[in-house]
Amino acid sequence: MDDAVRARALLREGNTLALVKGEEVKTSIRGGIAPLLELVESGCSFTGYAAADKIVGKAAAMLYILLGVGSVYAEVASESAKALLEERGVAFSCGQLAPAIVNRKGDGLCPMEKTVLSLTSPEEAPRLLRETLERLRTASAAETHAEKKRCNFGFGAERLSSKSVLYHDTRWCKPEHRDGELFAMLVLEGMQAGVSWNLILEKEENFRRAFDGFDPQTVALYGEEKVAELLQNKGIIRNRSKIRAAISNAQAFLKVKEEFGSFDAFIWSFTEGKPVDHRLADAKDMPAKDGLSERISAELKKRGFKFVGPVIVYSYLQGIGVINDHTVDCDFR
Repeated sequence: MDDAVRARALLREGNTLALVKGEEVKTSIRGGIAPLLELVESGCSFTGYAAADKIVGKAAAMLYILLGVGSVYAEVASESAKALLEERGVAFSCGQLAPAIVNRKGDGLCPMEKTVLSLTSPEEAPRLLRETLERLRTASAAETHAEKKRCNFGFGAERLSSKSVLYHDTRWCKPEHRDGELFAMLVLEGMQAGVSWNLILEKEENFRRAFDGFDPQTVALYGEEKVAELLQNKGIIRNRSKIRAAISNAQAFLKVKEEFGSFDAFIWSFTEGKPVDHRLADAKDMPAKDGLSERISAELKKRGFKFVGPVIVYSYLQGIGVINDHTVDCDFR
């Protein structure tokens, strides 16, 4: 089976995008432009890869050009995307060709397409698309803030920032089973030690770019040159111990994955695959740690993980949905 055929098969399995080159495979189940944008921002090269995507407009086409892919298949593509890819020598095919990619209401262009409408250079696209994404996320969080009831705490700050609201509503205490995100959260939780989660969320995109999209195989190979580079990056937490811990944790993560088939299988085995719902009446009742986090902390330390004390692990278990500490009256349980 050639790369393009395999990439299309991965779409049929429920992925929203797939990049394939021989034994190298990168997939995502997240919708929208964000996962593709993060790949570009990570600086990784995908030269010669076959790409398959659910929807490809001009914005996505520009990002695929920057990634250096050799071919793109889209279930739905815009005419401008087709023209741009073919102009740049990228082999292109699609299931359905549309005049344009419209917004969810169907009454105008998709915001990402508007962002790149007049662009001729793909190099300008990532910055403009990131700005549009952040603006839309902030607006969405602000719109729902007054309408919904949330847990009465602020992730270590007096009040929730717009990014914290979005995190609380869509990610916190929601079961996560993707190994890539399980590793990302492990690194972010370790970086949180001594600072607020609000600050980590403000810097999260910087972290994802700096750490190559939190790909554990890549991070595990970081050497002194990369450590020095990260220590100069003002967009992240510049702590040598935490950076070195991220590298050694990537190595330990891969060993667990090799032993259990996935880190997901390992971490969820402690609760037999089921979330622990504490059904808190008030966020003040939330513990800093418990018997489960102490048990997992001890096991992780035994396997060589660092910055995994029981308090950090408790927060990690909340972040990946093993523990559900949304209060009973929260609309986002």
